[in-house]
Amino acid sequence: VGSTKIATSTTGLNNSWTGATINAGYNFYGLAFDGTTYVAVGQTGAIYTSTNRTTWTARTSGTTDLLHSVAYESSVGLFVAVGHSAGVIITSPDGVTWTSRTNPAAGAFRKVVWSSAHSKFFAVGDKVVFSDDGVTWVASSYPVVSTFYDIAFMGTTALVTLVNAK
Repeated sequence: VGSTKIATSTTGLNNSWTGATINAGYNFYGLAFDGTTYVAVGQTGAIYTSTNRTTWTARTSGTTDLLHSVAYESSVGLFVAVGHSAGVIITSPDGVTWTSRTNPAAGAFRKVVWSSAHSKFFAVGDKVVFSDDGVTWVASSYPVVSTFYDIAFMGTTALVTLVNAK
């Protein structure tokens, strides 16, 4: 994402992309979809939602932190967004109303994902935290020796990208 435009495509191929400008003046870094509502997150706590990918509505996140990532899981019925400098974790059942959650580990987050194999959300960055429900978070005992930028799961195996790994 990383811009004030959201591009859509029915195929994801070649020149089949159509842009919708969000007149927010912010860069956006994460997108999620719950089957009905799209949620875009970005700079200064910006959250915008859309049900048609053309018209986007500003929402109040309750933070001014840069939001790097957002994920949705239908079995929990919750969007989870994470932020950078303050290690923000916020959740919403609908993308409209957001609630701040307690971060058990000091540090920035860059990515949040749902692991179906573990039935948990995982947020990574300077620290690794996880949650069964998106509400209560637990700090991982893994000794983070660098910054995690991304995480993906293949079954129960986590793959991460690192910066300044030691």
